[in-house]
Amino acid sequence: MKSLLPSLKERKRYIVFEVLSHSAVGEEDAYDAIRKAMHEYVGDLGMARAGLQFIPQKWSGNKGIARVNHTSADILKASFTFINSIQEKKAIVRSLGTSGILVKAQKKYIAG
Repeated sequence: MKSLLPSLKERKRYIVFEVLSHSAVGEEDAYDAIRKAMHEYVGDLGMARAGLQFIPQKWSGNKGIARVNHTSADILKASFTFINSIQEKKAIVRSLGTSGILVKAQKKYIAG
């Protein structure tokens, strides 16, 4: 089977985000809150177009990485503003940066 031409492949962006809270927030709880906020913002069709995926191996402290389609990067960042609490604990989710390469996103925003 032939592979896809580069022009037909989905371009993705890795968005590094940070959860600011007085108490510790679990990885899955943060992911669920982000998914719920984005779903309320754009609905089922928008979620399908965005192709939102989280990179669970890259969770460090209260920082994580989400992968989305290049056209939906701004939509994901906008949905962060709708998150006021995670598991009934006050929390804020903010974007630290965006990259097209996973390794660079991790080095620049998480490790550095």
